[in-house]
Amino acid sequence: DTTPFVISFLSFIEKAAESVRENLETGVAQMEYYKSMIHRNVYVMEFKDKEKVDIYNTLMLFVQNALFADGPFTLNELARYSGKSEPTIKKNINRLTESIGVPIIEEGTRPIHYRIDLDQFDAFLRELDEKNKQLK
Repeated sequence: DTTPFVISFLSFIEKAAESVRENLETGVAQMEYYKSMIHRNVYVMEFKDKEKVDIYNTLMLFVQNALFADGPFTLNELARYSGKSEPTIKKNINRLTESIGVPIIEEGTRPIHYRIDLDQFDAFLRELDEKNKQLK
């Protein structure tokens, strides 16, 4: 009789689905937190409005990647997901790391992979948020 096997297998699937649901709920909550923090801090920076939008969108891609993907981005993937050219994405990454100080990590050699460490990024955002509050 295969009934015990089927019941056991369905129970396994149910537990896996519940785990996926919980992980997604946690990820969405974290995504909302970062969305709010990025929005609040990017839009007070002294960049042109278009640059602010590019910075915001690039940071949101990095956060989504850190929360939901298996590995870091290549420049090509970032360009494809953002709808921007690779030189534009590279310029945005340089602006984020050099001008603003966002902790974007480069890994490997060709193709170089880019990722953001959420713990470092969270500390960076909290510090930036505190500075912006003091300026008000």
